[in-house]
Amino acid sequence: MSSCPEHDKMKSLRVESQTVGNFIDWLSQVEHVHLCLHDEDQYVCEECGVITQEEVRYARGLGAEMSCRKCRTNEVKNLVEFRPEGYYPYHYNRIESLIAKFLEIDLTKIDNEKRAMLDGLRAHNAGITSISDV
Repeated sequence: MSSCPEHDKMKSLRVESQTVGNFIDWLSQVEHVHLCLHDEDQYVCEECGVITQEEVRYARGLGAEMSCRKCRTNEVKNLVEFRPEGYYPYHYNRIESLIAKFLEIDLTKIDNEKRAMLDGLRAHNAGITSISDV
């Protein structure tokens, strides 16, 4: 049995994944049809990502910037952007995760298997052949 079953699964679905990805690229580039996500009003911190309205610190004055209460320190003021409700294009990484979800590939398991492979390579390169040798 393979030590990387999710990678094996992903490899076996490579043709299907590529076909779906090519179709999405074709829709975008040739037909000018873009996958979008409908979002409610959001506040997005440049550091934390989406935050709640309660986590927004409002500055006073006309045109004042909003900052994030969640990650703000005295030295750094991370700006917050308000995004009104609407349709927003999917980012490439998001499309990749949608394809993985469609093909029932668990990207968390993929990451864990990658880490295990790297740990094994590091151990091997350090002359350690098993965990019991540590």
